[in-house]
Amino acid sequence: MSSTVKGFYDLCVDVTNNKDVDGLIKKLYLDGYRIIAINQTIDEKVLDYKKKTKVNNESKHLLNKLVDTYNDIKRRNNVNEQLILLNRLTFIYSDPAKIYALNQLENFVQTFDLIAVIPVGNDALQYACTNSIADVITINSFCTSVKLNRKLYSQAVEKGIFFEIQYADLISPTKRKNMMPLVHSFYIYGKSKNVIISSGASHKIFVRNPYDIINLGCILGLNEIQAKACISTHCQNLLTRSEGRKYGKGLFTICPTNEKNTNMIIESSSDTDDDC
Repeated sequence: MSSTVKGFYDLCVDVTNNKDVDGLIKKLYLDGYRIIAINQTIDEKVLDYKKKTKVNNESKHLLNKLVDTYNDIKRRNNVNEQLILLNRLTFIYSDPAKIYALNQLENFVQTFDLIAVIPVGNDALQYACTNSIADVITINSFCTSVKLNRKLYSQAVEKGIFFEIQYADLISPTKRKNMMPLVHSFYIYGKSKNVIISSGASHKIFVRNPYDIINLGCILGLNEIQAKACISTHCQNLLTRSEGRKYGKGLFTICPTNEKNTNMIIESSSDTDDDC
């Protein structure tokens, strides 16, 4: 998916309420980003129907609308072979049963290049780390009540799930205070393994160039090499994992090849009895 283009990754560009998507994508491209995920966010309320047929019909209509929005954006910005746009869905939930219901929708798994979840509450976080179909667990301003621990972090990493930091929250004065303890927990509990940094931007004024993000990593407890990996190598490994999920190739386990966790190898689920 991403091997044909070299450059930095921004795997969360939020277009849910964005009136200048094309300007945002252009700004990212000029700053050196070459693989960009077009994100659309929904929450568990979209599945709040009493009748199963109503859930299926309404959800199918919603998914088709999300795909149409992505295709329209991709068509307008498909002018450069050095730019890859991906289709991402982020699902906000507090009830783990809603994740199961979402997974039952026809062609859901194959529809999106990336599936992310924002867990609201500790039960939702535990489910995301141990049973979720998601490729990414996003920790942002919705997650101020969750408490990550070392065990959950390790379980998620073993399943090849990644954690995402969205720097749009970190540069917001009103959100930064609540976000910093959550972000630092990645380093405390897991040395920032399987962590990516995305913008989460809904407007181009929130975009920062890759080298600003690398400098930001120092505040998060990362050295320069680790911070760069969060917008390059780790993102590439995440996309490899998501392709396995999308095309039914089984679970991928991401294993660090050195202490700094800068280079990664992919092992198929057939080797799950072996330790990384």
